[in-house]
Amino acid sequence: MGPLVSVVVTTYNQAPYIAAALESVLGQTYRPLELIVVDDGSTDETPAAIAPFMESCRYVRQKNRGVAPARNRGVELAKGRYVAFLDGDDLWEPEQLSVQVSLATQFPGAGMVVVDGGNISERGTREAPLIRAPVWEMIPGECGRVSGDRCVVEFLLHGNLVPTTSQVMVPAEVLERIGPSDERCNLASDYDLYLRIASRYDVVFTKGRLTWWRFLATSASGPTHLRRFRWARDEITVLRKHMKLSPPERREFIRRLLKRKIATITEATYYRGLEGERMWATSYLAGLVGNGVSWPWALVFLTALWCPGRLRKVLARRVRRMVKSPDAVSVYQ
Repeated sequence: MGPLVSVVVTTYNQAPYIAAALESVLGQTYRPLELIVVDDGSTDETPAAIAPFMESCRYVRQKNRGVAPARNRGVELAKGRYVAFLDGDDLWEPEQLSVQVSLATQFPGAGMVVVDGGNISERGTREAPLIRAPVWEMIPGECGRVSGDRCVVEFLLHGNLVPTTSQVMVPAEVLERIGPSDERCNLASDYDLYLRIASRYDVVFTKGRLTWWRFLATSASGPTHLRRFRWARDEITVLRKHMKLSPPERREFIRRLLKRKIATITEATYYRGLEGERMWATSYLAGLVGNGVSWPWALVFLTALWCPGRLRKVLARRVRRMVKSPDAVSVYQ
């Protein structure tokens, strides 16, 4: 019998999907496992949907605080050598934990084991893969270990390589060393977690499509057309955090990356405002100005959004001088 794996399932208002998620855990070919379900204050029928599984899991219900606090609560309760995460609307193939434990044993220094998978649309159709091509180019076979310092951190800084924590298993001792999920990040706490792990440990990837991520408009990141904007706020916060945590030789790289990302998202918001969503864009840019995430670009674009066309062009030239990067901000009308 292998080491105990603690499965932490976090859920909030996922009544139509939580039973299938829990069944996919209990249907795993791997044993032993413990199942911990953290209900983040659901107001729908989620508790009733979980009720038939009470004898097979430890159920914790808390006041609604967000994904990161729910995940942290589950980790606090976990007793296993490894901790695997599952969102309450996602699914696992029966072999997922067996594959992950086998890889963790094969690569004992790894900080996390990541499987591939696919999307389940709202209509139930499935598409794969989840993990982007740059990772597979680093791995010659079906699976492999990648050094964080060489490759993974740099790729992660450009963007999150792992769309859902349901793909991830982490040794409990690694979670203890790096600390809890950052509860200040509403959407990108998982991204921050991956960066902290990859900065100190190797990461193991497998091409096995073992996780199915349900892509829903009701999820925490919202409908598809807004996900980019909601994600960007947390992503910028995470990158700012890691610029401080990173060694000196990496900080300039992150600073330049931040500059491009901030310029890109504020410009995209500006254009969306010009195309008919001016009040939404105003609110979004004002929020960035208010919390200091992207000063001064957000203020310039917010001003330009309500200016006549001629003055807008003057502000465009000023933004280009501030950014000092020809590919960061394109010419706008």
